[in-house]
Amino acid sequence: MIEIVDTLQYDFKSWHNDEGQKIIPNKFQRWVWDVVQHPDVWEVNVTGGFGSAKTTTAANCLAKMQAANRERRPGRYGIAGGTHSQLRQSTLAAYWGAVNGATGWTGPIWRNPCVESFSMKENRMRYVWGDEVLWATGHDGLEAWEGGKFTGILTDEGPLFLPVAQRRVRERLRQVGLEIRCLINVFTPQPGRSLTYYHDRCGDLTDGVPRDGVVRIAIPTMANKANLPSGYIDQIRSQYSHEMAEAMIYGKFVLLSGRVYSAYNPDPGGSVIPYTFDEDKAVHLVWDGGYRRPYFGAAQELTDGQRIAFDELALADKSIDEQFLALIEMPWIANVTHIIHDPANLQMQSGMGTSDVRALEEMLRSKGLSPRFVCSTKREDRIITVRVERLRTSLYSASGERALMVAQSLTQRQYPNGRDNMPTVGIHRSMMEQTFRDGSDEPDRRPRVDHLSHPADAWGYGAVYWRPVANSNNAPWERVVMGGAKGGVNWDQAM
Repeated sequence: MIEIVDTLQYDFKSWHNDEGQKIIPNKFQRWVWDVVQHPDVWEVNVTGGFGSAKTTTAANCLAKMQAANRERRPGRYGIAGGTHSQLRQSTLAAYWGAVNGATGWTGPIWRNPCVESFSMKENRMRYVWGDEVLWATGHDGLEAWEGGKFTGILTDEGPLFLPVAQRRVRERLRQVGLEIRCLINVFTPQPGRSLTYYHDRCGDLTDGVPRDGVVRIAIPTMANKANLPSGYIDQIRSQYSHEMAEAMIYGKFVLLSGRVYSAYNPDPGGSVIPYTFDEDKAVHLVWDGGYRRPYFGAAQELTDGQRIAFDELALADKSIDEQFLALIEMPWIANVTHIIHDPANLQMQSGMGTSDVRALEEMLRSKGLSPRFVCSTKREDRIITVRVERLRTSLYSASGERALMVAQSLTQRQYPNGRDNMPTVGIHRSMMEQTFRDGSDEPDRRPRVDHLSHPADAWGYGAVYWRPVANSNNAPWERVVMGGAKGGVNWDQAM
């Protein structure tokens, strides 16, 4: 154990939340700090459920690391978040709270007497004793850190980072000569661009047992239950599938295999029910565009938040003009109020020299129809694994809710093959037959099975639009969790 020697009499031995208030660390938090100090460990991966206070844990460990290293000489430290909002509202807020608490300061971090300089424009701060802290997001691969040297780095929600950021962050941990040199990664094993990387790196490790200097420790959400609002864990269960709830609550790595949508059940009491189009209800249309296998799925609301896929238009080798001609003949077309599409369709060029979205919009207007064309533009929703998980949850959540049903009539639909002699399928066959590619968390999209992907993609666009998940990055209730961003930060003052 390293004794923190603080000649300035600051209280870095205590633990603090993002408001600078003292907290009593639980056994998992103390365990993480013990491992960070171990001379044979240089990378600690803290996998935690949502609300497990893993960000608070890492923030305090980074502050303690700085205090332990300060007796020798100043060091450079890095903090990286998955998104700009998460970085500012959660990760940095937790770190600044730990520093403010340890130094006895109650105002903004940039006015703390221990801070010599602070710049949000340059994403850096410098302490009077010489330590420098830089921050960035993994969405751009941490390009700003290229060429830098760090003795300590904190990454938050690394599965959302671009994979190149994983290489870069480890290459930058190269400043030597200090007491502790460590990379602290805290994350929920959620779908993302780099989840496979973490699976390979530490998914099979035993908690607390190092391998080549790398350690994993899982912190369950229950470890922080005393600091969570009532219903928090139940809320998580309602927003994720059975498979991913293990990751979101217990911090476990989930190895997905077999059917992508195994919870889809066409038997009585499952996902399929009798239904016919209701002329008095609005219709939402999901659309996976393109030419080879364009697909339209029609949904109506059953109850508040629950919808049914009652009809579909599964096509093959059709231009946007031909898609429009088929769509305009559907008996429910006048009821369509929203068309939910792939954001990429805004850039896809049709034969008319404009995007397919704009072309279809103009064609429908020529017939007196003006539905809204909508899609989720959040970066994480563009990630295939995230979209797949939202659809899985809509079919059957960990709390037993079914937000998306399928009309019985669709299970009997048959469609002609395309010009490539491959099948054209609807939602039922897509749900029943699409499987994961071996060694991947993504559905198999190889040419021989790609025809199964288009209905699932279309309904996935609907799932992320209808049921946006309030996760650790954007949940309003997360702000009351130990380590969340209570009260937020006045960024106008951060000069």
